[in-house]
Amino acid sequence: MKIEGAFKADMTGFRMSYTKSSNLRLAHVQVTLGCDAAATEKLFGDELAILAFGAMRTEGGEEGDTESKSTRFGYSSMKPDMVCAHHLLAIDDDDNLKIQPSICSITPVDGEEKVNVVVEFPISVGDNVELTGRLATKFKKQISVKLEATQMPLPFVVTKAGAFGNPEPRVVG
Repeated sequence: MKIEGAFKADMTGFRMSYTKSSNLRLAHVQVTLGCDAAATEKLFGDELAILAFGAMRTEGGEEGDTESKSTRFGYSSMKPDMVCAHHLLAIDDDDNLKIQPSICSITPVDGEEKVNVVVEFPISVGDNVELTGRLATKFKKQISVKLEATQMPLPFVVTKAGAFGNPEPRVVG
């Protein structure tokens, strides 16, 4: 799945993670974006739009009468199992950040034909404390985001039996 375009969104989550074995430091930036069906399809594609708005039902209300109209979704929140392609990310002044975003959740907005989509951007920051600081100071603020899909291949994931016969995914390649 590709996320294409530029938009303004609220940064609603920020956390850091560190993997000792690979010495990898990641800043996990979460943004929440309110979208109607058309905006969801334009930004995220028709797969996510169908998933988010396929269960929406509008009842009552005649033309021009919005007060007696009610909008309901067949879910209260969902976490789609969709893999995004690699993207180049630009957040405000920081650009050319290579990431593989993930859709964390989709939540309907009560009484409206809109959903809130939470997207996470795992950004490799390494030892760059300036970048980490700039990202951390944008928490709970509106930021400008620009995403552009790249042609980088996705890693090949192999599942093998681990301890106790449970599957254990390994990234190869």
